[in-house]
Amino acid sequence: MFPSGGKDTLVIFSGGRLYSPDSLERMRNSIYRFVTPENLDGSIIWSSSLTGSAKSEDIIEAFRAMLSCPMVTIDGKTSRYPEIPNVRFNAYEGSRLITEHCIEHHGARKIAYIRSPEYHKSGQERYKAFLDTMKKHGLTVDMSLVSDPMPWESGDEAMRQLLEDRGKVPGKNFDTLLCASDLMLYRASLELSRHGYEVGRDLNACGFNDSLESRLLNVPVTTVRLPYAGLGVSSVLAFRAVADGQVCEDKELPARPIFRRSCGCGFGSSKGKLKDVSSAADLASELFPIPRSEAWAIIDRAVKSPSEVNIRILLERLCQCGADVFEIFEIMGCVNNLLSSDEEKRSRLYDIMGYTLPSVLDRNTSLRSYEERIRRRAFSAFNNELLQTNRISEIDEVLKRNAGALGFERMHLVVNDEDRSYLVGTDISFQETSLVPEQKKDLLDGGVWIAAPLCTETENMGYLLMKSSVFNGQICDEVRSSVSSALRSSMLFEVTRRAQQAAESAEQARTNFFANVGENLRDPLSEISEIVADSDLAEDVKEAVLSRITGANNMIDLALGSTGELELNRYTVDVGALLNSFDCYRQTTSLPCLILDENRTKQAIQNIVSSMGPDASIRVEVLKKGVSIRITDASGKWTPPADNPSLSLAQRIVLMQQGSYSVTDCGVSVLLPYPIVADNSLISWEEGNLACINSDPPFHVCDAESESVNSAVFCEKKRLPSDAGAIFWDIDFKGYNALTGLLGLLSNETYRNLPFLCSSCPRSRTMEDAIRSAVEAKGRVVLQVGPVSDEIYRWIQDPDVVRCDFGNAISMARRHEPALVMVALEEVEGVASAVLSLVSALRGMKRVSQTPAVICSDYMDEELVKSLIGIPNVIVVNSCMLESEEFAMRLRAILGGSELLATNTGAIVKKAQVFICNHATLPVSRWQIADEVNVSEDYLTRVFKKELGLSPWDYLNRYRIWMAGTLLRNTGMSVNDVAVATGFQDQAYFCRVFKKIRGFSPSRVRSIRPKSLKKSELSKNQ
Repeated sequence: MFPSGGKDTLVIFSGGRLYSPDSLERMRNSIYRFVTPENLDGSIIWSSSLTGSAKSEDIIEAFRAMLSCPMVTIDGKTSRYPEIPNVRFNAYEGSRLITEHCIEHHGARKIAYIRSPEYHKSGQERYKAFLDTMKKHGLTVDMSLVSDPMPWESGDEAMRQLLEDRGKVPGKNFDTLLCASDLMLYRASLELSRHGYEVGRDLNACGFNDSLESRLLNVPVTTVRLPYAGLGVSSVLAFRAVADGQVCEDKELPARPIFRRSCGCGFGSSKGKLKDVSSAADLASELFPIPRSEAWAIIDRAVKSPSEVNIRILLERLCQCGADVFEIFEIMGCVNNLLSSDEEKRSRLYDIMGYTLPSVLDRNTSLRSYEERIRRRAFSAFNNELLQTNRISEIDEVLKRNAGALGFERMHLVVNDEDRSYLVGTDISFQETSLVPEQKKDLLDGGVWIAAPLCTETENMGYLLMKSSVFNGQICDEVRSSVSSALRSSMLFEVTRRAQQAAESAEQARTNFFANVGENLRDPLSEISEIVADSDLAEDVKEAVLSRITGANNMIDLALGSTGELELNRYTVDVGALLNSFDCYRQTTSLPCLILDENRTKQAIQNIVSSMGPDASIRVEVLKKGVSIRITDASGKWTPPADNPSLSLAQRIVLMQQGSYSVTDCGVSVLLPYPIVADNSLISWEEGNLACINSDPPFHVCDAESESVNSAVFCEKKRLPSDAGAIFWDIDFKGYNALTGLLGLLSNETYRNLPFLCSSCPRSRTMEDAIRSAVEAKGRVVLQVGPVSDEIYRWIQDPDVVRCDFGNAISMARRHEPALVMVALEEVEGVASAVLSLVSALRGMKRVSQTPAVICSDYMDEELVKSLIGIPNVIVVNSCMLESEEFAMRLRAILGGSELLATNTGAIVKKAQVFICNHATLPVSRWQIADEVNVSEDYLTRVFKKELGLSPWDYLNRYRIWMAGTLLRNTGMSVNDVAVATGFQDQAYFCRVFKKIRGFSPSRVRSIRPKSLKKSELSKNQ
């Protein structure tokens, strides 16, 4: 504590339990190194919160340096240091009272007990009180019903020990369960539930601490409330007395039992029996952090004048302190007792409480929920900003910007750097043993500060100083954890960045050297080549000089290759066309396309050919492993020259393209493997046949069998033979069928990793781009049959729309090979049969047999839908759905190659649509729709949305709103009558849905009212 300008400073050190086996908790304890006389004037040590496997004596020894300063402990009295004042609560008495209550009031005889950690002093007192009380009442403690000492969070493990290891049965072997804490009871109750037992039904139970966990069981938990506020106040008063040189005695505070239903008590069993305002005020200030004078004043007003205002003030104040219903009834029971002589006031008290308490509780709950939502929103924004930081200075800026929103007055970030610490945002550094730098001693300028360690499980990175007017441990720990993660990432980023900068600097220097040398040599060498070529030198001399110049250029390229500066510009290349540029290549067979740097590959082959002279020849074979290029000396006299830079460069170019390079007795063999779709990688083909899509290849693979794949079957199934080891694609295989089939192939991980062969293809950097470029040219035509609003096409990026009617739809489909067919039904005779004829004809056409068809109609023709159910790739939809962005996005995905549901699954969606339209004017629930098609709600929602882009409920609401719009335009029905007539039970909800879908209120539709609509038309589908 630093006295600053007459203000005291309380620093809360937010570490972990001492001697904990958890590595992160041990690292958090690094913050305790600042608990020294150099940093503080004294200490208050909450010993029980620091114990894990440690004893109270060990806790004091850990802070031995502070013994020379004023010290007070909370629940940490030791025989070794009896002079240290201690503040504690009487855990023994609280446990005794609750055990005695179970025995005397509820007849408990067979009591099981779950013990606390072995070295927790208060926990041992609770256990001792249980043993003594049992003995006092002449009851024998069955040790098989007492668990081993357990960690606080291991109540479930303790219960398993009783139920499974020891075979105890609740209700038979024990009727009551006592636990050393509410957390233990909560975890134990979960384990009991897993075994089929429930607290309150099969056994009674009591906890200790009155923590949040006591409110999580099915029945309110009888527990013992600890006087936390009293412990804090008493310890501060004791510290002030010690600091002033006064003799200070130990102080013990009572721990009060709170009787609720889990022990067997009925509701209201804990009402107080106090007889005056003074004792009621004492109880209120003991239960809640309310000054006694304030408690006395508000209770006295309520007793003297139990008006609605005074009762509300009392209830509001209790709720502000976090009181639950039982505690409120306890205080109000006291007020009732004080009114016992005035029946009129007592009656008025009950009346006022009857209608005031629910509203006060509701307001308090809403207020807490609102505050929590605001806090969560602020913390989420804080986290998002932290995620975007890469530097430590940026973290400090984020802390300063968000401090107020998180509930802190100020926040300071201190980071460790080797043997010193520094205050981020300043140039001040100081020794690691100081909490704040000497020149910034006034940094902690009074009030409550939290010192939180910033660490990982293995590294101590610094700490955070946070000033808060109201301490909230959860917020502090969340901020500490988030800042620790961000700080660790920033430190790693800084280390990586420095290492990268050093490496890049060295590499850049090396690269610059070779690049500069290369660039400075190429131009002079080029000029020399031109001079030599135009000179009058003898031809053999010219050839020798030019050969040397070529060798020098090769040396430059080789040097650049060693530094990674020899770049490759790889595209799909027709290998046959590339080799035809060499006079020594005389084959005419077609060859597969490969992904190569065409110019560099030519350079490599030219270097090999030049090294052999005029007798060189090139022969090519198509093998499973790739395209084999053999460059040989026809005379058989060639011997590979040693340390030849031209050949070394040729080898490097081949290897950089993932090929293989080998020298034979009379030449060089180069093998260039086939590309795969997955990426730019190349892969060899070891086993399996060549699956040929649409046609056989124009080349022969020497050591492989070819297997033809029917294109129509492939487009429908999107599957290749099981023994396919590589794929051949005929580039003439185009249209929508080809698009969907090949896109299905591209999305299959197995096929994406097979070698991909084709005889010619568009120039592209990847095989996937080449495929898409070749097949998508004819993949975005929409054939529209009948009138459809152009608005739908705006959402799907304006495809080429070909409009026609039923009479010429077949011929237009054959001519344009559309990617999608949109059919709009009008209410004319014979339209259903026309639709069936059209769809059947499309499915019989080879190139559009798999093209999706969307059938749009105002009303759902049940007979037509039944006829379409067995036809694949058909969507039926109400015309009003064309106004939905979600449905438009689904059509856009279909145009991009997204698949429709399988026929059987699509049938479920169509049946659900028919049910929705037939029952739209009636009250319909989600489960009814799912039940109608015999699937679960989740499954129906999933497949419905996959097929149409909308959930069943969204679909129903859109259809209802379309019907409502029709009625509003064409009838004189009121808005409420329209809502009811279209299936909405609530006019307000109808208006909200209408405005959400249409963008304006129902009343605006009244401005356009054409011809009258017969109500019978609305019931076409009912």
